[in-house]
Amino acid sequence: MSNKLICPTVHFIGIGGVGMNALAQLSKLFGFKVSGSDRGFNPNLSPYKELLNKNIAITPQDGSNISNNIDYVVYSSAIENDNLDLKKCKKLKLKCLHRAEFLKFLIPNDAELIAVTGTAGKTTTTGLIGWIFEYAKLNPTVYNGASVLNWKNSNNLGNIRYGNKKLWIIEADESDKSMLKFNPTHAILTNIGKDHLPLKSLKKIFKKFEEQTAKIFQKTTFNADHVDEIKNNLIGKHNYENIKIAYEFCINYGIDDKLIRNAIKKFSGIERRLEFVGTFNHIKLYDDYAHNSMKICATINSFQHNKKNVHAFWRPHGHASFNNNYNDLINIFSNFLKNNKGSIILLPIYYVGGTVCINRTSEDMYDELNKLYKNFYYAPNYQELKKIIIKICSKGDVLIGMGARDPNISSFIKNLK
Repeated sequence: MSNKLICPTVHFIGIGGVGMNALAQLSKLFGFKVSGSDRGFNPNLSPYKELLNKNIAITPQDGSNISNNIDYVVYSSAIENDNLDLKKCKKLKLKCLHRAEFLKFLIPNDAELIAVTGTAGKTTTTGLIGWIFEYAKLNPTVYNGASVLNWKNSNNLGNIRYGNKKLWIIEADESDKSMLKFNPTHAILTNIGKDHLPLKSLKKIFKKFEEQTAKIFQKTTFNADHVDEIKNNLIGKHNYENIKIAYEFCINYGIDDKLIRNAIKKFSGIERRLEFVGTFNHIKLYDDYAHNSMKICATINSFQHNKKNVHAFWRPHGHASFNNNYNDLINIFSNFLKNNKGSIILLPIYYVGGTVCINRTSEDMYDELNKLYKNFYYAPNYQELKKIIIKICSKGDVLIGMGARDPNISSFIKNLK
């Protein structure tokens, strides 16, 4: 047997992405020799430092480390056709797979597959079901879009669990239609809302997903009013809906009610999903991945009963999403600012290169809303953001950092001092 077959090699273009670094970890556990590249590579930040600690090589994204020794190349929808690594791979005629195709490749054909999808809540629901299955000693393999805090430590990112290869629980992405690569045993649909695609298109995609699934548990609505109050550690009405969905699915799956409730009680939550990260000047700090109108609305309204003010800063993660959600966000921010004494602080749209169509910007939104609400601010960088926070936040207030892709969101709010 050749050395290649004993230890196949796989290279991830954009290895820092939430879905990509999870696949890189799984590949390592499956016996692959793993490498990757990323435009935002910083060895001092997660997930890069954890990947390096697992002996996963991370190289410049300039095509210089692409060779015929690579068996599989994995890329995501965020990678443009003119990416230097991808261009070199195609020139060498290497086997290139989208991340969803590679995930499907890892899952045995005869495995039981539980796929969780939806516009919002799928990461928390996937992580919680994975945690309940582990607690029930079912030993699942889990692929999730963010870390389960119960699994996260200094050595592990916590967004995957390596277990029985015949039982998988995965988060399936609708934003790029890659969920359609799978034919799950069970599918859970949390909800449908406007995000990357128009609602009409989303409904068609979810309908097709239902048709290629053996057992649909959840469709476009969920009614679990019969579920008694479930003790948990999460914040917000939207998170309680996620808990009810996970609970109901596990009951239907046949897991004991008391065991499920105990697991939920011990569930610490998901990284960057209203994750409490500490205090600054007696201000409670939370980190959140909210990046579309539905998620931002749920996040900023999660502290309605807080006696002090709620402040939030948001960094848009891309021009297309920002423009698609622009009018909805104007309405959401207006309603919040009108009915609360807190504030919203907007940062520039995150951009690290590639082809984009620039329409409206963060500055445009600031100009539009600041005329009406003096508690709507714009910070051109993180240094100015800190100055605004010190000026407007008081003892006992809540501050939420929101946004996807930019790793500085988390590092900024965790390092406030």
